[in-house]
Amino acid sequence: MYYNISYELCALPFLFIMIVYYFTKTNITNLCGRIFAGFMALSVCTILTDILTAYTISYSASVPLWLNMWLNAFCYFFQTLQVIWFFVYVVVFTENWKREHLKRLCIYLLPGVISLICVLVTPFTKLGFFFDADMKYHHGPLFAWLYVMCATYMIGALVLVFRSRKNIAAIQFWTIYSFVILMAIALVIQLFFPAYLLSGAAVTLSVFMMYLTMQNPDEYIDKLTGVYRRSALLLTLEKYYNQKKECFLVIIDLNNFKIVNNVFGLKAGDALMAQIADYLNDICTQKTVFRLNGDRFIITTLSETLCDSLCVQIQNRFNASWRIAHTDINLHASVCRLPVSRYAGNLEDAMKLQESAIYYLKSRKKGNFLNVNQTTAAAINRRNIIETELRAMLGAKALEVYFQPIYSSVKECVTGAEVLLRMPQTSIGYVSPEEFIPIAEQIGLINSIGTFVLEKTCEFIAENQLWNYNIDVIHINLSTVQCMEIKLSERIVDILTQYKVPPGLINFEITETAVIASANQLRKTMFELQKCGITFSMDDYGNGYASSSTMIEFPFNTIKIDKSLLWNCETSEKAKILYTNTVNMIKQMKMTVVAEGAETVEQINLLQKMGVDYIQGF
Repeated sequence: MYYNISYELCALPFLFIMIVYYFTKTNITNLCGRIFAGFMALSVCTILTDILTAYTISYSASVPLWLNMWLNAFCYFFQTLQVIWFFVYVVVFTENWKREHLKRLCIYLLPGVISLICVLVTPFTKLGFFFDADMKYHHGPLFAWLYVMCATYMIGALVLVFRSRKNIAAIQFWTIYSFVILMAIALVIQLFFPAYLLSGAAVTLSVFMMYLTMQNPDEYIDKLTGVYRRSALLLTLEKYYNQKKECFLVIIDLNNFKIVNNVFGLKAGDALMAQIADYLNDICTQKTVFRLNGDRFIITTLSETLCDSLCVQIQNRFNASWRIAHTDINLHASVCRLPVSRYAGNLEDAMKLQESAIYYLKSRKKGNFLNVNQTTAAAINRRNIIETELRAMLGAKALEVYFQPIYSSVKECVTGAEVLLRMPQTSIGYVSPEEFIPIAEQIGLINSIGTFVLEKTCEFIAENQLWNYNIDVIHINLSTVQCMEIKLSERIVDILTQYKVPPGLINFEITETAVIASANQLRKTMFELQKCGITFSMDDYGNGYASSSTMIEFPFNTIKIDKSLLWNCETSEKAKILYTNTVNMIKQMKMTVVAEGAETVEQINLLQKMGVDYIQGF
């Protein structure tokens, strides 16, 4: 019998090209990748032996019997092993593979191993195939069993993929199913037309699909910088955890890189980002640099000494200048030394810990370096607890709203109040707004919290009809993030309408930081709400970078002078002069003045003497 090997001959060079391309690209060396590499190598062996045996069977009279027997034995061995190998790949790909799974896998593979042994001894037993006296090729009693066994492993792979379909991408799900379908089609065609060898072509096409959707090295590489991406970091950390190795992370978070892009342009910013990545690659002995979230890099190492050395080098480098667009600039970075395996028991906790560590470093405002130790890990854990409980309380609407009185110097009574948000008792005790509000901003809850506060406030105003108690205005803080929201004015008006609260009773407090972050959008929002009768206060005036031009350009009705300026008046005559002149300036601009932080009779007398309109405590 003569075989048509055209399809196998076409598949072989295509498979070789794919293997060369795969191994010349930067790959992540995880278990799944190694098994896939082995699968490609097996595919080459299968196609080669298939082509060779097609010749030796066709010309069996001129080929030594021993050579024909062993070539066919190896051909069936590789074909069978290929199916078993594919099953192992699916097991590792679909499950969170750990060493303790090895015993169960060995049980799964036992029938396959026995079949492989039977194939290898076929030249002596003639179980799989044999040649008669006329040197004609025949199938042996084991041949049907091999088909049944391979089909069983294929079905087993399909079952595993189906059970794990929620944990893998849809295209990966269909790729594995396509492999089985293509192999089945090829075998059915070969069954009815035995002269046509198609299994190698089917396998090659399937390998190509697996490469594109499941093992593509480009999926792990950041195109801009050439370093690894987040997906590669997840695989690397997962490997370390499975191997129970102590791992250290060096986290480099670039501060205010958006300013670089805004000033020098995106092209120059990209060039600088690539320059930073090249530097980090140069100081690492292995390719262990990963880029996350645009302006964050992470270096992994198993050496504590190397981790310490890298931290020092990176800090020193960022103390020097960087060259961008023919200009030397100072670029600051937050650097964190994190023994991740000591304080995070699994991959999910590790990724959360590195994120929390950077947030913690930036929030404490004590330098640009953090060494995560037992103390800082406890502080980070506290932050994570606050985040978890804050989410739960917001979902259950369990956050509490309080009202701090605002006293009128003219009417000599309370005529307003500022809304204060509080977390009720948590598992770690009292948590101040100074602690949980920044966390809410970082994790994207602040808009939802703002809506909750406004709704609770309107509900309280409506139920108690505060206007009957000489309450003229209720102050509510707007966060920086809220001020960026395009549909903020619509949402506010809808809530006021729902609770039938007079718009003139609401005053929104806005900080200078919020003005700077979203000037154009905020100006538009303020003018829209002003038309409805809502008023605005500039909060914390005198603290930070408050600009007089902001009072001119934005429709503020009230200026709230920061408490720090009042407290300085007790010890500084200059502070008194500044405070008095500030009050006079604001009143001449036809705006009212609220003094924050008054706690003593002496402070109240001083403020009334200065002509302050309203007084608020701390």
